[in-house]
Amino acid sequence: MFDSVRDNKKEDYLRKLILKQESMRVKESKKLKIELNIDRIEAFEYENTANAKYSVEDLKKMVIDEIIYYNHKNGLKINVDKFYT
Repeated sequence: MFDSVRDNKKEDYLRKLILKQESMRVKESKKLKIELNIDRIEAFEYENTANAKYSVEDLKKMVIDEIIYYNHKNGLKINVDKFYT
């Protein structure tokens, strides 16, 4: 019924655009996500920072440890010395 007014070039473009958007959503969902101890409930009091359970050094160590763990788990080589300078 609509074949006489269809534009295959535009339809192909739209198909490619939809596929690209779906691909971007998949990539976004695969982004690395980590959870540190600081992310746990009641690990940080935003109203009273003087009651912090972790120091800045503790937080740095948590992030470094997570990077090292992630890389080891995925068979990636990383020079960890640069994190401790």
